[in-house]
Amino acid sequence: MGMAALGVPPSNLPDKNTSGRDVVDRVGRAESLAAKKDFGEAKQIYALLSTEYPRYPNLHFAFGRLHLDAHELDEAVAEFQKELENDPNHLGALLEIAAVRYRVDSADGIKYAEQAVKISPQLPFAHYLLGLLYLDTGAMYRAVAI
Repeated sequence: MGMAALGVPPSNLPDKNTSGRDVVDRVGRAESLAAKKDFGEAKQIYALLSTEYPRYPNLHFAFGRLHLDAHELDEAVAEFQKELENDPNHLGALLEIAAVRYRVDSADGIKYAEQAVKISPQLPFAHYLLGLLYLDTGAMYRAVAI
């Protein structure tokens, strides 16, 4: 589960007794707890990992998704922002923030969706989300042009 949450393919699984393997194993434990709706303990594991390995790829993204599952939108966005600090072109974080902002603060979400479309112009969901955000802010003509 840790590999799936972090987007680590089996061929790139870190070797045993390395910090990378520690992260994958502990994220797997947190994800198992989250699957049982034990968000409190899962968040504790992620919080500790985030302080120990703040720049580990996709760690903040996975933590943000856990917050989404727990219906903690502000905390999720904060983690996605941290992932963007590590990787400004993280497509998943951009799309998640844009989706969370829809109907809450669509004007703010537009910049994230626009960046996602710029990074991945072939991704239909990025265009769809950008169109929704444009429409929700009254920019109907921009929405239709998508």
